[in-house]
Amino acid sequence: MSDHLLSVIICAHNPRRDFLESALESLQRQMLDRCEWELVVVDNASSSRVSDLFDLSWHPNARHVIETKLGLSNARFCGIRETIAPLIVFVDDDCILDPAYLSRALDIAKQHSSLGTWGGQCLPRLESPMPEWFVPYEFLLTVRRLTRDQWSNLGLEADTIPFGAGLCVRRDVAEAYAAGAGSSFSGKLGRTGGSLVGGDDVDICMTALKLGYGTGLFAKLTLIHQVAAKRCEDGYLLRLLEGTEYSDTIIRHLYHAPSRTAQGKLETLRRWWNQLRMPAATRKAWRAQRRGQQRANSEIAAGQWSRSVEHHCISLALAPSRERGPQNLKSMPNQSDHNNTTGTVAPAVPCPYSSSRARRDLRVVIYQIWKLIPLEELEIRRSLELHHRANIYRAPEAQDWHGVAATLQLHCEGREEPWIEESLAVWCNDANRVLTNV
Repeated sequence: MSDHLLSVIICAHNPRRDFLESALESLQRQMLDRCEWELVVVDNASSSRVSDLFDLSWHPNARHVIETKLGLSNARFCGIRETIAPLIVFVDDDCILDPAYLSRALDIAKQHSSLGTWGGQCLPRLESPMPEWFVPYEFLLTVRRLTRDQWSNLGLEADTIPFGAGLCVRRDVAEAYAAGAGSSFSGKLGRTGGSLVGGDDVDICMTALKLGYGTGLFAKLTLIHQVAAKRCEDGYLLRLLEGTEYSDTIIRHLYHAPSRTAQGKLETLRRWWNQLRMPAATRKAWRAQRRGQQRANSEIAAGQWSRSVEHHCISLALAPSRERGPQNLKSMPNQSDHNNTTGTVAPAVPCPYSSSRARRDLRVVIYQIWKLIPLEELEIRRSLELHHRANIYRAPEAQDWHGVAATLQLHCEGREEPWIEESLAVWCNDANRVLTNV
């Protein structure tokens, strides 16, 4: 059994030599002792063998492996199989890590046991400036700036999903993802050759939610993302917009998340009217997104992305069955069972809600707890407010009782303030009453 605390996985398909050299040099400068982490470089069907171009002899626990099946998801699966450390850090072949990145990732793993995936700031290093019209979409080039730490278990409804670049993943989450626990379509998401379809990193994070973890972002985790000049050209950026919107629509369909597109004839007319008044470049971006969304919707309508029982509302699949958190938050019925020895997850069981009364009562319970929370507790107040909004239009069988329980667990774990005791008392009394009476 290995004594490594952390595994670094680099997935590379025809990497640019200077970019990957910079990434490896940043790993050489890591403050964490090399005896405590291993490095695996996955050559994903490159035209020239990566092992012939890059020497890893500077690291005592480094090796090259080959994955012949093209696709970023397949390369990630290979890296997960080839490593055994309890924490995995995925590093893109064009990223430069801060020297303290690995050591800080380990610290977060110890301090935040309720998080399954997390990441940090991604600062750009552009070979050429991006067009002005693309600045509002710069996050699509893996750019994120943080001023504070934040985490939640709200999935796609909160801005706490980390990028795949520098993504930190616990071993049980990674193995569940590789086993297909996150989605029956894991292998179809993510970059494949020249395709700009994404979503595999989001799928990993949704798998973490399904196992009862949260996701987080930390300002002290910093990396530099090197962006080639060709990736700042209009043609590439428009294809990126289309591919991202396509994958986002698929992910939202698979995990029953609300669509970002407003419905209704009046709203549709308003959106078309606004796009006619847009500048020409902005209109091109809007049309690219529409193409991606329409392609995804046509595939969904054709049954290519059919959902099964395991894709029932992700918030109902939260499984806080691991021994952590307040005892009175682990008594909720219909939770998935997690087998730590095999890394598999039982399919989620829908909660037996049968009337709109459950929806009304859940919102009342959330509001009663929200009123007890001090004003300075901004994170939990905002999380509960988002839960409240998310349940306004949800069908009774998709109510997010376990999501609220996990949110309380995330924010109240290990704390003894009076308002926490009062909040938990309200939750246990009212939640149990509703669940036994519907």
